[in-house]
Amino acid sequence: MDLIMGQFADQHIGAMSENELQEFERLLATPDWEVYAWIVGNKPVPPNYAGPVLDRLLSFEYDPRA
Repeated sequence: MDLIMGQFADQHIGAMSENELQEFERLLATPDWEVYAWIVGNKPVPPNYAGPVLDRLLSFEYDPRA
């Protein structure tokens, strides 16, 4: 998760609003296994975590070569 979230942050954090940064920080504080399950589709995203940053993370294409 550190690699995925780190790469995502490198590409998106500079353009995030204050609210989006808070949402991203909340995702970072969520257990890795839970966020990973949402990303790979093993668990549905709880409504209280849904938001624009998670939407972008879910559609983010991680590049293991980066």
